[in-house]
Amino acid sequence: MLADSKDCSSAPGGVTPDGMRLTPTGRRLPRRFHPGAWALVQVGAVVALVAGWIVRQTVYHRFEASADAATVVAIVAGALIVTCAGFPAGRIGRKLCILEHFVAALVASMLLLAGFLTLTKSPDLARLMLGSSGIAPVVGYSAAAVLAAMVFGFIGSSVGFLLGGGGELDTRFSFERFIARRHLMAKKRTSFLSVITVISVLAVAVGVWCLTVVLSVMSGFETDLRSKILGTHAHAVVLKYATGFEEYADVAEEVRSVRGVTGASPFLLGQVMLTTEGQVEGVVMKGIVPETVGEVTELPDDVIDGDLTHLSHPDRIRALPRVRDGADEAGGVLSPSKSRTGEDLLDSSRGGRAVPGIAVGKELARRLRLFVGDRVDVISPLSEEMGPTGPVPRSRSFRVAAIFHTGMYEYDSSFAYIHLEQAQSFFDMPGSVTGLEISTVNLDEAHAIARRIETRLEGYPYYTKHWGEMHRNLFAALKLEKLVMGVILAFIVVVASFVILATLIMMVMEKGKDIAILKSMGARDGSIMKVFVVEGLVVALLGTILGLVLGLGTCAFIASGVIQLDPEVYYITALPVKVEPLQIVFVCIVAILLSYLATIYPSVTASRLHPVEGLRDE
Repeated sequence: MLADSKDCSSAPGGVTPDGMRLTPTGRRLPRRFHPGAWALVQVGAVVALVAGWIVRQTVYHRFEASADAATVVAIVAGALIVTCAGFPAGRIGRKLCILEHFVAALVASMLLLAGFLTLTKSPDLARLMLGSSGIAPVVGYSAAAVLAAMVFGFIGSSVGFLLGGGGELDTRFSFERFIARRHLMAKKRTSFLSVITVISVLAVAVGVWCLTVVLSVMSGFETDLRSKILGTHAHAVVLKYATGFEEYADVAEEVRSVRGVTGASPFLLGQVMLTTEGQVEGVVMKGIVPETVGEVTELPDDVIDGDLTHLSHPDRIRALPRVRDGADEAGGVLSPSKSRTGEDLLDSSRGGRAVPGIAVGKELARRLRLFVGDRVDVISPLSEEMGPTGPVPRSRSFRVAAIFHTGMYEYDSSFAYIHLEQAQSFFDMPGSVTGLEISTVNLDEAHAIARRIETRLEGYPYYTKHWGEMHRNLFAALKLEKLVMGVILAFIVVVASFVILATLIMMVMEKGKDIAILKSMGARDGSIMKVFVVEGLVVALLGTILGLVLGLGTCAFIASGVIQLDPEVYYITALPVKVEPLQIVFVCIVAILLSYLATIYPSVTASRLHPVEGLRDE
C-alpha cells in the first residue's frame, strides 16, 4: 500500500476525514485554504508584534541596554515566535501555507492602514501614541515587521510540513541522509551534476567571504573612528539649561558617586580666532583642567610636543621657541624667528605674570607656523565692551604650551585648549562652566549611565547627552552605509541560492526513477522532501564553512598591516579590521536560511511525484 497515495474511506474526488482532498486518480492533496492554519499564523504575528514591543521596552529600560541592542533582541524574539507559530500551521495544514501567510499579511496590513488613517485624522492621538517621531518611521517599521512575519512564518510552516506533513511528527533523518550523500557523490553518469554542486558550494562561499571581509573592514573603520572621536570627546556630558553653571564642583562630586562613572571634569567652550604673523584661523577654544582632563579624554596621551600641565604653570614653558630653518616636520617652509626677550614672555595686563599657555593641534600649528613657546593672539568678536564704532573685540596673548595630534584632521586643525580659569576670565564667565565631561566604565553603557546621572541630579535644570547623541549624524551614516553594503553583498548569497535551486531541480529531474521507486517501497512525501532539503543544506554548510575560513583568513591578512595607507591623505596608516562574532553568526545564518528557502520548491516538487509518472518511461 502506498503511504500517502490514497484513503480507502473516501471516494476519489472527495475529501478525507482528516481534511485532505482526493484527486480523481486517488492522490491526496492538502486543502487550498486551511482556516486553522491561518488562525495560527495570524495569532502568531499579533503575539510576535506585541511581545517584540514588550521585550524591547524591557531590555531598554529595565536592563539599560542600548537602543540598537534592545531592537535586535526584540526582532529575534518576534522572529522566534512567528516561526514557532508557523510550525504547527504547517503540520495542521499539511502544506507550506503560502496562501495562509499571504492572507494573514493582507489582514495585518489592512489593520495597520486603518490605524494610520485614524492617527492621521487625530493629531492629538498620534502625538500621544507615537510621540515626536511621526507616522512615517512607524509605517516603515510596520511594513518591515509584516514582511519579516511572512518570511519567518513561512520558514516555520515549511519546517512543520517537512517534519509533520504526513500526520505524524518525524524528526529522524536515517535513510534520507544516506540517499542524499549518494546523490552528492560523483559518478560518471552524473558528473555534470557534481560539477554544478561544486559550483553551488563555491557560490555560497564567495558570498559569505565577501560579506565577512567587507562588514569586518567597515566595523574596523567605525571602531577606529569612534576611538579617535572619543579620545577627544568624553563619553557623556552634563549640561544645564540655565546660563550659569557655578555649582559644577558639587555636581561633579555627585556625578562621580554614580555607578559606572569613572571620571568627571569641567569644561568651557567658545569660538575664537587665532592670529600670528598675518595668519588667521577660526577655532573652538576649550577651557579644561589639565589635572583631571585625562580622566575623561585621551588628550594628555595625544601630546607630541610640550607638556599639557604647563597650562597650569605657564612659567615653565620654554623661554625660546624651537626654530628651524628650511622645512618643518609637516613640510611647511619657515623663516628664521627673532629671539624673544624676557619682557616678551610676560603679560603686562596681568601684573607682569607669565603669558598663559595654550595647546593647539598639529595641523593648526602647521598652518599658523607655531612651535612650543611661540606667542599667539586670541581674539573673540563677542564682547560687552563698547567703543566708538560698536563692540570692541576681546583679545589676549597666549604662548604655545603643547602641540597634540589626535589623528583626526578636523580636531587637529580646529581645536585649542587653555586652562579653565583663563577661559573663564577671557569669556567673562567667572566661576561658571559650560558643563561636565563624564567618562564611563563601558562605552556601550554610556546612555544608561547618563540616565542614572539625570536621575541622581533629579532632572531639571540638568540634562545629559551621551556620545551617541552628540555624534548621531556621523554614526548613523556609518551604520546606514554598513547596512546598505551588507544588503548589496547579500545578493551574492541570493544568487548562490538560485544556483542551489537550479542544481536541485536538475537533480529531481535526473532522479525521477529513484524517487518513484522509493515511494513505491513506502517512502512518505516528507521523507522525499528531507532527501533534497538535506542535499541543499549540505551544499550551504560546505559553502558557508569555506567562505568563513576564507573571510577570516583575509581579515587576518589585512589586520597584519600589509595594506598600507598614506596618513597624509587618510587619517589612518593601515586598513582597520574588526571581526565581530555576532556579525559573523548573522552572515552564516542568512546564508543557510536563503539556501534552505531555495530547497523548498525542488523538494516539494519531488515529494509530489507520482510513482506511475516516474516509472512511465521505464
